[in-house]
Amino acid sequence: MRIDLYHYTNELFNELTSLNIIGRVKEIPQLGLIRVKRNLSKSRYNYIVLQLYLHKLIRQNLQGELERTYNNKINPVEFMQDKIKIDKDNRPTIGDLLQQLTIIYNIGHFYNTFISSRAVIICANENKKFADKLNKSSQDERL
Repeated sequence: MRIDLYHYTNELFNELTSLNIIGRVKEIPQLGLIRVKRNLSKSRYNYIVLQLYLHKLIRQNLQGELERTYNNKINPVEFMQDKIKIDKDNRPTIGDLLQQLTIIYNIGHFYNTFISSRAVIICANENKKFADKLNKSSQDERL
């Protein structure tokens, strides 16, 4: 299975590999402490690859039906301009962000790396505008 990583995602993956985080992810069982038959057991890395493959399928088969495609560049005005400096000439794509979130979220589930969910919560606590966008992003009445 071939998965093409966007530019910034490739940089993230290489950095995580150099820090042996990808190696650690390959050793972490996807279901943690839940026991499953050996032939059904997969690693957290396998799960990351599956999710990245699903992004690839969406990009290949549904791209024309999406309001914004994976190749659209991030608009700094809409993307936390006051918190993050984004170089206009080297803006990441939506695909970059989705792939990076897939990787970061999955490495955030073992000891000392629960970064992604915590980062969103901290940002929402510090930035009412972001919190409002986050709350309005779902039609779920529980939010």
